[in-house]
Amino acid sequence: MENEVWNRYALTKDCAFFLIFQQVIKQTEGKDVVIVKVLNKERSEKLRKECYDFYKLVIEHIDKDIDGIEVFKKVGS
Repeated sequence: MENEVWNRYALTKDCAFFLIFQQVIKQTEGKDVVIVKVLNKERSEKLRKECYDFYKLVIEHIDKDIDGIEVFKKVGS
């Protein structure tokens, strides 16, 4: 786990995962870091097995409110 590489991921409302991330964020309840596992349909169909992408949401809080969120995608997942 120490050698994991995460690249910053630009999340927009047009992103296929936007609604998934939105639901996860609503359920974080004060957590600072959340890892989200999302099925990669294209790669799964191509390799004929379930393949997942991992995203890390780093959440900044001010008191109990969310101030900012950075999204990172795991390299090589």
